[in-house]
Order: sequence, then C-alpha cells, then structure tokens
Amino acid sequence: MLVTELMKETKSPDVMMSWLPILECYFNKLDPKDYERLYDEIYETIYGEVLSDEKAKRLVCDMKPYGEHWTMEEVNQALDGNWKLSTRYYTLNMMYNDYHKLFQEDTNSMCGSIAIC
Repeated sequence: MLVTELMKETKSPDVMMSWLPILECYFNKLDPKDYERLYDEIYETIYGEVLSDEKAKRLVCDMKPYGEHWTMEEVNQALDGNWKLSTRYYTLNMMYNDYHKLFQEDTNSMCGSIAIC
C-alpha cells in the first residue's frame, strides 16, 4: 500500500504529520526530484490541493524569463488577504513574469494599489 493511500485512510492531519519524522530518514536517500514529488504528494494528501511554500518557491524559481521578483517575505508584508501566502507569492511573481513586457518596470500599473509594487 502506498504511503499516501494509508494517509488518506487515516484522515487525521495530526496523525499523518506525526509520521513525517519517521519517514524523513528515507526521504534523504531519494534523488532530489523524487524527494520533491514525494513531499508534494504527501503535503497534498494531508492538506488537500494547496500550494506548499516549498513548491511555490520551486515554481517561482523556474519561472521564465525573470524568476522571483518579490520574496515571500515582501509579499507577506505587502498583502494581507484570504489567500494562503504561497498562493499570493506565486500569483504575483507569475503576473510579473507573464506581463513584464507589457508593463516593464511600472509594476504599479500591473498591481494597482498593492503596496509591494
């Protein structure tokens, strides 16, 4: 049985989180890409279809052509809201990468009145 199937049967985030230290020694033996995939799968099993901070940082780092423009800390200081921090961080950096040619460095136009811009 896959670990994630067992976790889904347990349906208790606290119990599932308690397993992570036990599994950590096995995670360290994995190839980095396999580790990322396993981490993401376990995270999504525990919390549902949400973007973890680690996954958001990996995705933003790989964004083309500019990558990260605002750090997670900058986004957190500038934007309060109902969205999870990793979602806000990912979304703002995605907008910067996707629309940079349109707005250049005038991020105030892109973001409206967001203090970070």
